[in-house]
Parts: sequence; structure tokens; C-alpha cells
Amino acid sequence: MSIILDKTIWASPKEYRYQEEYTSGELRSTGFYGYGCYEVEMKPVAHPGVTTAFFTFSGPNDSPDGAPRLHNEINIQFLGKDMKSFQTRYWTNDDASDGHDATTIQLDYQANKEFHKYGFKWSESSIEWYVDRKLVHTSKGSAAYPIPNPNDTTHRIMMNTWPTDDTNEFKELGHPLTAKYRNFIFGSGQDCKIGESKALESSTDEKSTSIGIWMGGSMLPTISTTDVSISLNEVITLCFVLLLVSYMYSTYIKGSVCARKASLKVQMMTPKRPKDAIHVV
Repeated sequence: MSIILDKTIWASPKEYRYQEEYTSGELRSTGFYGYGCYEVEMKPVAHPGVTTAFFTFSGPNDSPDGAPRLHNEINIQFLGKDMKSFQTRYWTNDDASDGHDATTIQLDYQANKEFHKYGFKWSESSIEWYVDRKLVHTSKGSAAYPIPNPNDTTHRIMMNTWPTDDTNEFKELGHPLTAKYRNFIFGSGQDCKIGESKALESSTDEKSTSIGIWMGGSMLPTISTTDVSISLNEVITLCFVLLLVSYMYSTYIKGSVCARKASLKVQMMTPKRPKDAIHVV
């Protein structure tokens, strides 16, 4: 699965309500989930000012029953300026953590160069974060920043990338930027173990989930974990090629076939001269 960040090309305000200069996609699970093991393989975007994330979320405008909820989130996010680290973070009932719960995890590789496994285990007593199924950080919460509780609200599973530009780092793209995800895994319950669940298929029960693209207030069909990426320029090129092929068919191939048929018809209608006919002068 690929999420592409590119220049906005919408033609009118009716097509895109926010009128931002850049747009991107977001993937959300169709259901909401609680304690369990969450894992995905990903390659984040390496570009200053761009954030690539894998996380769970519930908030005021997005909750299981549609009722207003406080902000709850468990997060893995990469900052595009540094591909040798990522941040872990969580929010519980809209607490004003101000980054006090954020932890930077150092890596011994460039995260955008190849796929690696990133995940976390959410339980009542702690949140554990993993890289390639090795524990790298544990948070047991505190009175000020308690661990999120699914009794308050369960969470969607989400993946997205966007330009933050918090410190004026984001510069002109010049070309689309792509974050890639594959092989998402979810294991339900506090007894789950990272790496022991199976990759999910489309389902409606809590032990497996379907990941769909949520855009413009509507859910598009479920997509698989096949790594597929196509940019706007590629779409335009493909459309041009299809139009060219269609034109060539209608102008040359189809025209030649019609002309051939017409020629045969004329030949069939023209009477042949008998072999023994005598020409009289």
C-alpha cells in the first residue's frame, strides 16, 4: 500500500474543501480496537517537514458510536528530516502532555531505504514499542499521563503522511513523495505477542480487520497489502497512451478494415468478363 503526497490539483472548491497547496491520503480501519498487538512493515518519507505515521486514534469527531470523545492515541511517527530515528507517543483523554511522553528511538539503519517491522503492544499496564519484533521502549504511564483505556474509547488503526512545516522545514516538492506500508498485523487481547499473529484479511470481527482508504467522508473498497504505487504523472501518462491507442485504432486500423471491406464489396459487384468472349470491332 502506498500513500502519496503531492501538489493539489483540484479544479474547484467543490472538489476539495480545505484548499490546501498539498494533499495526501490516509488509511483507516473500518472498525475500532482495544488492547492488542499492532504491527506493520513500512518505509517512511525522507523529506524535511514531512511526517509519516502508524498509530491508533479516537477523537471528538471519530468514535465507535459517533458520540463526542476525548483525544486518545498511540503513535509511531517518523520525522522526514531524520531517517535514523522515530518517535513514540500517546495521548489519553486529551491530556496536555506537551511532548513529555514522547521518546525518540534511535535506529542503526536508514528507515526509508528498506522495509522494517514497527509495532506496539497495548495493555492495561503499559505500552511496549518494537522494531523488527525487538522491544525498544516501554511506557507504564503515570498519574499525569495514564495509559489509554479502551473502556473510555476503542481506537481506529491508522496510517498517514503529511507536511507539518512546524519549523518551516518543508520545501517545494518538485515530485510526489511516497510512504509505503505492507503486511499489517493485529492480535487481539492483552495476552498477544508481537510476531505471533497472522497478517490480516478482510473481516468484520475484532480479531482481524480490513483497512480501507478514507477520503472525503466516504470509505473506498478494501485494498490488499500488495505494494502498489502510481503517481499523478503516471496516471496522466497512462490516460494519454490510452487516448493515443484509441485514436490510432479508429483512424488507421478501423479505417483500413472498413476500406478493405468496401474494396471487396466493389469487386464482388463488378461482373467478370467471360474467358471465351469475342471482341467485335
